[in-house]
Amino acid sequence: MSLSPEIPTSTQMLFAAMWRRLSQLYLVACLAAPTFAQQSAVLAPPMVSETVSVGYVMIPFTLLGEQNQPLTDVRGAEVNLLIDGMPVRSDMFEKSQNAPVSFTILIDGSGSMGLAAWG
Repeated sequence: MSLSPEIPTSTQMLFAAMWRRLSQLYLVACLAAPTFAQQSAVLAPPMVSETVSVGYVMIPFTLLGEQNQPLTDVRGAEVNLLIDGMPVRSDMFEKSQNAPVSFTILIDGSGSMGLAAWG
């Protein structure tokens, strides 16, 4: 048994130097990782999405004069459309005198109303 220190071989010296370098790089990477993560979180723009649906809405109306007679000679410039008190631009105004009309006739054939009239 000799007390003299062993002299490392060139391969051992190479691995020792590489191990030291890798240890230093690992330490730097561990210390720098939170900083890069915070910067990327701050610099990344937020993801925003929005959906808009636009369509035409038909608003049928009838104008009546002083004696409840329909007014048929009205132009679009003479009509103002307000929604919640705010004016809304209308890009189409059309006069129509043949608008669809629905009628419902109900007939009670049960005789129950006849009993009420005599009662």
